[in-house]
Amino acid sequence: MSDMQPVTDLPPVRVWRMNSCDWIAARTLTDAIDCYLEFSGAAREEVLSDDPQPLTDADLARLTFVTDEEEPHMVATYAGSPVYKRHAFAVQLQHLIDAGAKFPCFFASTEF
Repeated sequence: MSDMQPVTDLPPVRVWRMNSCDWIAARTLTDAIDCYLEFSGAAREEVLSDDPQPLTDADLARLTFVTDEEEPHMVATYAGSPVYKRHAFAVQLQHLIDAGAKFPCFFASTEF
């Protein structure tokens, strides 16, 4: 019997700041960049020049996710608590993970 265990642990999903107005949820920087290239149609050099970075826990707590203004005040329930139109990025990320979202995916933008 082999002592080697299969590697099944995936890196955690993080939110990556792609530029001053767009964020991608992904497990790795490479996944975030590839997703953003497909989403935006931007050139790889342009994306890399914006120096994509993962958000810190403090960033996830500080930044506010705002849902579509046409949606009702409470848009979902998470862990028994309501999720409102305005909530922390951390709450939105956890909501996506719990909902079984496929990553990488577009997360947020100031442009919509």
